[in-house]
Amino acid sequence: MPKNFTLQNGATLSVADNPLGEGGEGAVYEILSPTNYRNSVAKILYPDKRTNERRYKVRYMVDNPPANIQDGNGHNFLIWPQQILLENNDFVGFIMPKAEGIDLEELCRVKLKPELGSEWQKFYRDNSDSMILRLILCSNIAKAVNALHATGHYVIGDLKPENIRVKSNGLVSILDLDSCQISDGGQIRFQSKMNTPKYNPPET
Repeated sequence: MPKNFTLQNGATLSVADNPLGEGGEGAVYEILSPTNYRNSVAKILYPDKRTNERRYKVRYMVDNPPANIQDGNGHNFLIWPQQILLENNDFVGFIMPKAEGIDLEELCRVKLKPELGSEWQKFYRDNSDSMILRLILCSNIAKAVNALHATGHYVIGDLKPENIRVKSNGLVSILDLDSCQISDGGQIRFQSKMNTPKYNPPET
């Protein structure tokens, strides 16, 4: 049964009962209504992650987004918090743009899964153009990371294949950015507390 939540602007959202995906800090759900939020999803944190520090961090991110989080065609290459999500006036998470495609992890396999569909066959390693296409993916990932780091405030803390969404046309979206490290005035304001050891950058 759908659940209702409130945004910081007072709007009421109806959210699907079953998650689209789950992670170490929360789960992501489809927004059913109102229709003008159908291009966003709700990330609802697990109860032990709904701390005041996390609320202040997400609010800071909502109020201070990077100058560039979309390309000229409206594609979100940085999946950034849009608004805080409340339940009975208590912080439970936030909404963010919906990221289409597959996890980059799927393209890291020696053989791609056949169920991915024909549009992904060009990324097969035995395809003559696959190396060029993969280099384009790498370039797009680098551009997205640079757009975030160019702010001088944010450092990605958990950049790994599972947190990079890829479309068959080569566009990418960086996910899980609420785990990033935030600095202000040369001082660390919010640390990156959720990361994967083998992908953990020395800055965090």
